[in-house]
Order: sequence, then structure tokens, then C-alpha cells
Amino acid sequence: MRTGPATAGVIAPRALAMSAAALMDPANPAPMLSVGRTISVFVTEGLPEDSDARRLSNALFRCAVVPILAPSPLVLPAPGNRRRCWLSVPYGPARPRLEVVAEAFQRATRW
Repeated sequence: MRTGPATAGVIAPRALAMSAAALMDPANPAPMLSVGRTISVFVTEGLPEDSDARRLSNALFRCAVVPILAPSPLVLPAPGNRRRCWLSVPYGPARPRLEVVAEAFQRATRW
């Protein structure tokens, strides 16, 4: 899947991803997948055209996570690929905004 205005992602260590997920709105859960045993990826809405991708990337870098932004590919779980599996399955087309997920990571990493 290509990233862009409709889709983006955030790569994070599993423990930090679980902490951030617990801080998010349970009514709007973020689809999350596992890559191996230690990495998680949130699937989010992409950034709007007028967003400051550099500012967001820098903020996430300080949280020890990496955004997946356009035009980078976002590899989803597929049958036969045992390294990738859904931790939180997407329901319908709705995904949280990337900024909402970034804010959860910022809250999870505050001292």
C-alpha cells in the first residue's frame, strides 16, 4: 500500500506502541500490526497537503518512533507472511489522524 493523503503510519518499539495505544480513544482505535516480535506499526490517515511533515517527523523522532509518510510504501500483513500480523484489526475505512497518534506517543514518553 502506498502512503499519501489517505494513509500513513508510525513505526515504534512494541512496549512504547502499547503505551501509546492505551492513551488513545478506545472508540476510535488505530489499526496496529506487528513486524516481528519487537516492532509495531500504527496505520493512520495521511497528512493533509498543508501539514508540516518536518515538524511532525522531528516531534516523533524525539519519541523514538518513525513516521511512514508519502511516498513511502506501508507493507501490510498478508497470508503466508508470518512476520507481519494484525494486533488491532482495522474495521471499515476509518483510521485515526496521524496527529492524534503522534500526540499519544508524546504523552507516552513524557517523564
